[in-house]
Amino acid sequence: MEQQKQNETGGNEECQLCRITYSIYSNFPPMPSAMALNAETGEWFPFDRLKSYSNGYEMAEALGYAWACDCRGRSRNRFDQRFTLTDAGGHAP
Repeated sequence: MEQQKQNETGGNEECQLCRITYSIYSNFPPMPSAMALNAETGEWFPFDRLKSYSNGYEMAEALGYAWACDCRGRSRNRFDQRFTLTDAGGHAP
């Protein structure tokens, strides 16, 4: 069942970070009163929301560390853009 959910990620191969994130959080028991923290924004949200996501990338995004994702076929997100050197025209070397 878990492998089937992993295969439903739009045909993109998931990186190790996303696979591990999914394997950890998809197996947690229901915890209606628990809260999770988005490390990037500092926002608290219901922990059970993580189990509603269908892949590890969505879970990592909710937890605030999707910037570390290295999945094939994913575009760079806004976090990477702050640290990418570009010329005046916006082109990377």
